[in-house]
Amino acid sequence: MKLINISSINVGEVDLPLPFVLYDDTSPQEDVSKYHHDFFIIYAGEGESPHADYRVNPSEVERFLESLRGKGIREILRDFYDRQEFPENYIFFSDHTRNLFESIRKLLTSPLRPWILIYGAEGTGKMSLIKTVLSNRVLYLHELEDRHIGFRRELRKGDIDDVVVKVNLLQNEFQLTEIITFLYHGGYQAIFVLDGEKNEIPPSLSNIPSFRVPTFFERSLKEKLLILEHILRKLDSNASITPAFVETMFYYPWPGNITQLENTLRYILSLSDTLDFEFMPETIKGYFGNEYNKQVVEESINQMVSRMDYTNLPFELLEAIPNYVGQKLLENILYRANNDFERVFEMLNIKSEEQVNRLRRMFEKYFPQEK
Repeated sequence: MKLINISSINVGEVDLPLPFVLYDDTSPQEDVSKYHHDFFIIYAGEGESPHADYRVNPSEVERFLESLRGKGIREILRDFYDRQEFPENYIFFSDHTRNLFESIRKLLTSPLRPWILIYGAEGTGKMSLIKTVLSNRVLYLHELEDRHIGFRRELRKGDIDDVVVKVNLLQNEFQLTEIITFLYHGGYQAIFVLDGEKNEIPPSLSNIPSFRVPTFFERSLKEKLLILEHILRKLDSNASITPAFVETMFYYPWPGNITQLENTLRYILSLSDTLDFEFMPETIKGYFGNEYNKQVVEESINQMVSRMDYTNLPFELLEAIPNYVGQKLLENILYRANNDFERVFEMLNIKSEEQVNRLRRMFEKYFPQEK
């Protein structure tokens, strides 16, 4: 079996490539080595438990840590941060996040006042992005929340131009539709914010242009460093940083994203003036135990399969994905199809009896009947 670059899979709503490369026992080691410095490598063979080699570009980490011999980490971060040109409250370094910011900025400052939807996992900085773009009109930004019983009376004051609707705070689709109707007839520019992925977007918002804010996990190494320094400046902290903390920050998945990182920094700085692994919360330190590699694989694959557009996944490619990852993909396909095999056949574009038999053999391999 040849080594498979998962970034070649169409994930639909995501512009970022997925930096996964899978290999098993039959993959030539020279092929594995070729991708070693630029991709997150996952072993998915049968010879041993699935394991991961890297979450970030190892050569980039090595270069950064090597540079620590000449300067302290904090000094490096300050120099790096001061050289960047970005708005005060939204950090970007990669082309993807820069283009995301510019696209949203053009739309929200356009005299045509189009409606948009900004979505992504909780804690990724969606509101920071909006408030940064609307900094010159922030006094007119009204956060429309479910608890604001009198929102209609407030909006009719006539001094509010931009309305942010936090979709997760609404009770149901009917309430959302009612608000959409009111905003439309009032001529307001509406910005809908959803803590969730594309498959969680309500039907009434499916035709509104949408933009996904990447997770902290998906951000580039340099963006993670910039965000770290940005939070420390926000907290007015002169804390020093140890290499152990930097490596932990790179490799921990941060399910709460930027919000979790900031809360962790507040926790550590309450105990010490040095950011070090020793002062990390126990929940984070416990992550790096004996099961660490297994957890890395689990979370990485789960992120990948939850974002994939299965309508564009050829059956032949599914067959080529080895063992552990193939099983995860099949589980996710079954879940999305609600265990309806006719729907599975449709999603994978299976039309021949031969393909049906091959799919059956895959199920027998991954989900053997209990004896």
